[in-house]
Amino acid sequence: TRDLTIKRGGAYPSDHHHYLASEPPPRPGELTVGEVECRFLVREEGDEPQFAALPAIPDMYVDTAVSSFPGDARDPSHHFLPVSEHWLKRFLNTWKDEGVFPALEGVASNPDLTGSSVQGMVSWVLAGRRWADAAFTKLLAHKSTLTAKEMVTQLSPIPDWENSPVRAMDLHPRLPYIALARQDDAIEIRDLSGMEPGIVLRDRDQSLVTCLQWAPHANSLLAVGSKVGVLLWFVDPSQPACRFLTSWVRVETSPGHVPVATISWSPCANYLVSGSPADTNLVVWDVPMGVATRVCRTEGGGVNLVAMAPRGGRVLAGSVGGVLRVWETGNWTCEKWTNTSEARCQVACWSPDGDFLLFALHGDPALYYLCFRGNSTAGSVSAVKCADLSPCAYRDDSGHEPIVVGGAVQSMAWDSTGERLAIIFTEESPGHNLVAVLRTKISTVVEVLPGGYVRGEGGDIPQMVTFQRNCCHGALLATAWLSGRVSFTPLLFTHLPSSLLPSFPIPPSLHQSQLYSTYNEPEYY
Repeated sequence: TRDLTIKRGGAYPSDHHHYLASEPPPRPGELTVGEVECRFLVREEGDEPQFAALPAIPDMYVDTAVSSFPGDARDPSHHFLPVSEHWLKRFLNTWKDEGVFPALEGVASNPDLTGSSVQGMVSWVLAGRRWADAAFTKLLAHKSTLTAKEMVTQLSPIPDWENSPVRAMDLHPRLPYIALARQDDAIEIRDLSGMEPGIVLRDRDQSLVTCLQWAPHANSLLAVGSKVGVLLWFVDPSQPACRFLTSWVRVETSPGHVPVATISWSPCANYLVSGSPADTNLVVWDVPMGVATRVCRTEGGGVNLVAMAPRGGRVLAGSVGGVLRVWETGNWTCEKWTNTSEARCQVACWSPDGDFLLFALHGDPALYYLCFRGNSTAGSVSAVKCADLSPCAYRDDSGHEPIVVGGAVQSMAWDSTGERLAIIFTEESPGHNLVAVLRTKISTVVEVLPGGYVRGEGGDIPQMVTFQRNCCHGALLATAWLSGRVSFTPLLFTHLPSSLLPSFPIPPSLHQSQLYSTYNEPEYY
């Protein structure tokens, strides 16, 4: 057994009031247009863009209302007369759709059963459930009696998952398309140019959609995590003549592994790894064979985060109980870190070469990284704190009130060049209506450097961010906002050798605190 310490390192100044960005963020009424060589360009709302150097990609808008299509059972036009449903039938339908305890809650609140023996028995069952939940929540955190929707809402990297019109999104790795999961559990595939009509994917098993991801090096395979398991959609958006006729779906399920809250593809798309907050085990899906294999572990609670290294070989699994595991995918052994602060890993990103794992802890305004260079699974002895994201105030000479930005990380994304990092802060943090875009430099360490900010329209709040993979001449940042708007921010920069990038001096006194302890243990299927 050895201790894994969190130590201060990387590159950030001792005065964090000028860490996140070297210039003040855009003020209300201003929109971020993009970046050109570390300079962020803004314009007033309502003005036309006047920057010829930046490519213009039109914004997309997702309807905030739950939409319906002709023939859809949710279309109110098909219900001509009110239907009085028997309480038993309603109980069975709710049990099938939402689970046994929501169904029992419906019986307990049914006014038609007031004073009946059925309602009395149900009340006793619910009271026993509440007592058991209070007694065993700490012991069996991953077996909490929260409903699937409550678990997803609590653990999602999206700040306001329940009200967000876009609940998941991913840019196609090879084609100019984006997949969007809507609030009504439909999946839209849209052309970035806005010239072609979108594709809408629906299935009766596609409920409570939590995540989606295009398969790398494949044009037509999209994985979707949902309440029932993993859905594999086969659709080719580049064939407009036949795409509506060739789209089909395969549903993969594993007992007890629901809801699927996180998924990650292997680089060759031959298998998919998924995690569920209600299951302590990972599930590895052999896509060609249609076989699911469980990687069994019991400590740490359910899995809220999985992330495959871009070049394969390693996969991160973060648990709700604050345990991090990095698996080696050859023989499926792992190294485990136990978090003494019991803060779960909120979000994590791999560097493009897969040698560094950058992560943030729930409620902690800082970024850390582990180094795996030259090792199979054994990470660095120390996890390095490379960025202090504590709130900082920006003042200018205009006399306006200072803008305060910073706090704990809710979500983040790292572009495929390893030079731009986009961060969304928690709802409780100041400046949560901004996206912080930081510069990063990868050498023998990960250095995080000041960048800029992206502001939306009319005080809109960002919900999630993602980058276009393999983007030429910089990076393309896609941001989904609470209003249903999806914006695209081009970040144009030149790749410089590490020796030419500026960096801040590391303070001589490094603050070390015991946060993690680690040991190697064999892990098997």
